[in-house]
Amino acid sequence: MRMTQILIAAMVLATPVATDAQEGWGQISFENRTTAAADFYVDGDYGCRALAGLFCTVQARVGVHTLSIQTVDGRSASQPGAEVVQGGVFTWTVSEG
Repeated sequence: MRMTQILIAAMVLATPVATDAQEGWGQISFENRTTAAADFYVDGDYGCRALAGLFCTVQARVGVHTLSIQTVDGRSASQPGAEVVQGGVFTWTVSEG
């Protein structure tokens, strides 16, 4: 069986999501560009599931977080140092390579 490596990319959008965003919160968007459904975690806590080729988004407190992924076929990866800013969106894209 051939093991596919997971590649990770991150992008931060500092632009506020909305002008009335709740203070102390931002969002983390997980983009799953793999061929398997994936569960995403923020600081070890379950965030959401993204089906293959789709995305999911969670609310997160402002600050630095560790993100991780576990695909349904057993692959995993992590992204330390994900910084969420007030009203912003941190996007973590995971793909096969």
